[in-house]
Amino acid sequence: VQIWSGMLVSTRADWSLLIRPLANVPHSRFYSCYEGIIETDKFKPVPLFTNIRLLATDVVIELPKIKPLFQVQPLARQSYTEASLSCGERAGIEAGTGGSNGMSPADWDGYRKTIRSADPADDTHQVGQYAVGVRKRAKHNHSA
Repeated sequence: VQIWSGMLVSTRADWSLLIRPLANVPHSRFYSCYEGIIETDKFKPVPLFTNIRLLATDVVIELPKIKPLFQVQPLARQSYTEASLSCGERAGIEAGTGGSNGMSPADWDGYRKTIRSADPADDTHQVGQYAVGVRKRAKHNHSA
């Protein structure tokens, strides 16, 4: 089923829009929203719509107009080019030495900062530290 928002959208050159389900919000068990990229700089103005897949046919499915159905995220075209999406292989996760392409000591330090230790005595993780770091960075970038 295709649902039009009633809006038309366009973006600057080399920018597109990712139409997607809401992030970090529980999804309905009755329908799911598809994701898609629309090149809104080339084809404009574009009707802003989403496609949903019905998961239940034996119930009435209501879409409240006060609850967002999907979200729109701008994407620079370069972020989804073949070159941007290509990846490389590593020899392993061992610490890289010399010409090795394993994880570096800095990679391991970053990894250890993002996970919780199975041993509570070794666990230095603080609840909310990611959110605090993001807010501090945003405040610093805003004031700079």
